[in-house]
Amino acid sequence: MMKALNYESIMIEEYKKLISAKTPEKDIDYGRTLGTKRISAHWITLASQTRSSSPYAKSLDEEFIYIVKGRPHVWINGFIYQLEEKMSVGFKSGTGVSHSVINNTMESIEIIVIGERTKKENKCAFPANPELESEHKEIWWTDYPKQRLGPHDGAVGNLNYLKPVGDLAYIKSIENLRRSSSFSYPEDIETFGNGIRLSDLVDLVKLGVWHEILKPEKRSAWPHAHKIEEEMAIVLAGTADVWINGYIYNLKKGDGIFFKPDTNFAHVLINNSTDDFEYIGLGEAMLEEGQKDLIHYPLHETRNEQCRQNNWYWENIPKIENYGDDMGVPKLHNVIIEHEKNANSF
Repeated sequence: MMKALNYESIMIEEYKKLISAKTPEKDIDYGRTLGTKRISAHWITLASQTRSSSPYAKSLDEEFIYIVKGRPHVWINGFIYQLEEKMSVGFKSGTGVSHSVINNTMESIEIIVIGERTKKENKCAFPANPELESEHKEIWWTDYPKQRLGPHDGAVGNLNYLKPVGDLAYIKSIENLRRSSSFSYPEDIETFGNGIRLSDLVDLVKLGVWHEILKPEKRSAWPHAHKIEEEMAIVLAGTADVWINGYIYNLKKGDGIFFKPDTNFAHVLINNSTDDFEYIGLGEAMLEEGQKDLIHYPLHETRNEQCRQNNWYWENIPKIENYGDDMGVPKLHNVIIEHEKNANSF
């Protein structure tokens, strides 16, 4: 006989405990820790005079790299490019473009690596190291698109064959990019964060990656839940609250959170602090063939009706028994918000 579970206890077990995925490890694997199925994210610390791997290219999986701390080089097809903090690089799948991050400095560096959870069918090519075939024979990509390789051997400490980052369209710095204006929902005036959709700018098509800044007293959206799309957030700077079905949990630098689809765990990020909140948002820009994402807004029936009219409302949502008391709005400083006691239950 199945035992009924208290929703509040599930929230504590599944989120309060897992919300801080950061550990003392050199490779913080958010996806594996939080249980994603299709997207992955790592916060990796590379020690001085080390590299992330032998240069490789993937057949099916896209990859995105964001520089959090330090000045590493990225090795791409036999040349190196000097990266700075707040730069990002994207690698489309199936191109044969091989890459590796090299820390040639005397200090450790930190990077966020975002991608797809490795597919069983994915293959890897190591154009600069054909001798690795016996070691990686199960994933060896034989018929990869051949690229013309430069003379850099991929070795740590080799500072020759440096090229300008401007030579490659898929290397971008957020310092040089214009942020989008904040949006509002139809027939509403509330504005939200200011973001840059980095994945589009580095030519990725499967991953959706945003760099977002939430100003004080702003939230990321209206609380919502997805049926299909996986979403994550990784905190770069500042503190904020994550709202999940009426419960509030605090986020700080290094924390990662996964919003599991098909659970009706509605969510939103809220900046109740007095400083900017900066984070990387990750989602799926391309779902598998035949899949269509649907959305539910538990506190906004007008928005749900708009979704119905556009044929992407999630009608048969899983039932949630115990919502928390928080209404998912920013706590405006020096303003008291009172909720009407006889308001309709959401």
